[in-house]
Amino acid sequence: MVVVFPEDVAPLALAVSEWLGSRTCIGFSRAGLCLGSFLQSSYVSPDRGMLVNVYVPKGVIRREDNVFFVKNIARDWAFLKALMHIVEVVKARVWGRLCCFCFGCAEEGN
Repeated sequence: MVVVFPEDVAPLALAVSEWLGSRTCIGFSRAGLCLGSFLQSSYVSPDRGMLVNVYVPKGVIRREDNVFFVKNIARDWAFLKALMHIVEVVKARVWGRLCCFCFGCAEEGN
């Protein structure tokens, strides 16, 4: 199970889950009525200077799933505590985490 938050990292998570042959769970910062029932946790964001809620559709992460967290650019891992709380609630296991980042390094003349 590949888990990602926020939702703008979904394309990376989908690529990783395809590579691993696993399911994907996308955490949202807002809970819409279309989500139905969901699991919720929160964390204090140093970037935003505020409390941020994380919503995950209920039933997507299952008991005893191996969970792999994916992030594109991680300035901090504060959000990880909220996701780990949700993983603990459903009694899944953290398997690992992956962070990919790239800061413009284009070659001249190309």
